Amino acid sequence: MADNVIIGKLTLSHNEVLKHYCDHKYIITHGAIYQLFYSNAQRRAYAAQIFRAPNLTRRGTYRAATAAEVNELLQFDLLRTDDDSPRP
Repeated sequence: MADNVIIGKLTLSHNEVLKHYCDHKYIITHGAIYQLFYSNAQRRAYAAQIFRAPNLTRRGTYRAATAAEVNELLQFDLLRTDDDSPRP
């Protein structure tokens, strides 16, 4: 599947988003943090904004991070880090 996924103002390839999803990563952009999801019925990956704050990364860039890395960046526990079970 060669479609693109739009996350905020960021455009990523569907395969790249699936890789981050399988690695249990969150997408950090300049102004928000997104959690990745996958719909088996539609065979599409998508993202939902879970936190908003300014200057998380340089404008125009993004970072894929684990829950522990997100918590470290924010300096408080936004996400659970003890759940290492694979996603359904």
